[in-house]
Amino acid sequence: MRPASTTPPPDRSPLRPLVFAQLISLTGTHVTALALPTLAILLLDAGPVAAALIFALEYGARGLTAPLVGVLVDHVRSPRRLLVANDLLHALVVASVPAMYLLDVLSLPYLVVVAACSGILSGVTDISINAVLPRLVPADRLVGANAALAGARAAGQIAGPAVGGLLVQALGAALAIAVDTVSYLASAVVFSRLRGAHRRTPSDRRPPRRCPEAPRCAARRLACGPRCGRAWAPSGRSRCWGGWPSPPPR
Repeated sequence: MRPASTTPPPDRSPLRPLVFAQLISLTGTHVTALALPTLAILLLDAGPVAAALIFALEYGARGLTAPLVGVLVDHVRSPRRLLVANDLLHALVVASVPAMYLLDVLSLPYLVVVAACSGILSGVTDISINAVLPRLVPADRLVGANAALAGARAAGQIAGPAVGGLLVQALGAALAIAVDTVSYLASAVVFSRLRGAHRRTPSDRRPPRRCPEAPRCAARRLACGPRCGRAWAPSGRSRCWGGWPSPPPR
């Protein structure tokens, strides 16, 4: 007989909504990352450099601002409220693209700004989910809970580009982005219904120790030099080559 596992299964009742919201939000992120450069190419006659810049900013802005976002999340009393507000803001940012298109004022610089903002907001979601997880499940169940979240991230990375391609093909890039707004609204609703997110962890019960130099230290992390570049390069290559669609045959 095999020895019984010493790791208890994750507590499914509060974890399922979080995993579901993570899946919805990440799928929406990948749909946006595919639809924005497609919109720039088809409707704004963007060249290869501009389209690549929009695609890269969706992921690059998230990595570059992660240290500062971590400091922000650490200073927030309720990560759940931050998740809800962040997804609502993300929906507003993404919804502005089809609105600008309908008003015939959409421009390439605006898409660049939207891509950067979308990447930063996606990073806030990822980090905030990691912060709220210990409030939802006991410490002895964190391993299983993290495994469930990792599975949701993997599923979102696979489903997102596929869903994005189908939406762009069926509705066009502008309407695909409009439909994608629903994913952020849905995840905001799920985040708002998380039970136990207000529960304080043992570290929260200790006297708070805030480092006044935290923002400055985080800023220094952004300028860590070639070592960070070598660390981020493999992830960046996988994002670009894995997410960018193959060119059509000639």
